[in-house]
Amino acid sequence: MHCVGRTFIAGADIKEFGKPPREPYLPDVVSAIEHAIKPWVAAIHGTALGGGLEVALGCHYRVADRAAKLGFPEVNLGLIPEAGGTVRLPRLVAMEEALSMIVGGKPCTATHALSIGLIDQLAHATTPTVESEVLPKTTNRVVNQIVYGGGGATAENNALLSAIEFI
Repeated sequence: MHCVGRTFIAGADIKEFGKPPREPYLPDVVSAIEHAIKPWVAAIHGTALGGGLEVALGCHYRVADRAAKLGFPEVNLGLIPEAGGTVRLPRLVAMEEALSMIVGGKPCTATHALSIGLIDQLAHATTPTVESEVLPKTTNRVVNQIVYGGGGATAENNALLSAIEFI
């Protein structure tokens, strides 16, 4: 899952607060991603905040560029993550780290996210001119590792790879 624009998914639109929710509901979307047969890889750039981080947590793997920030800032508005982030985050990182992120409201850097296990891989460019190409290339490499692992190209792996939808 790669988002177009300056950022991954930045979370809720504050203008929608106080209005009735509209379908599809975020908890249902995250659950569908998490339980999908096909592996989902979140390619995180910019920010993955609030609901955006919850969507990334629903993905099977997470890759982030070195400038990405991840967190749950909604606590600063008196809200808590409501799409399963409080359950999924402690499955990936130590409880102390999860609690700090959930109640602290301060986003963490991609480097810190990698060090605590929140993301699986950090994409970094060798030269600044190719920075925009690095995240998709790293994400594709992760997908290939998922599909091929150590087993190499088999008919089954090739079928799985061709079935993966890049959206």
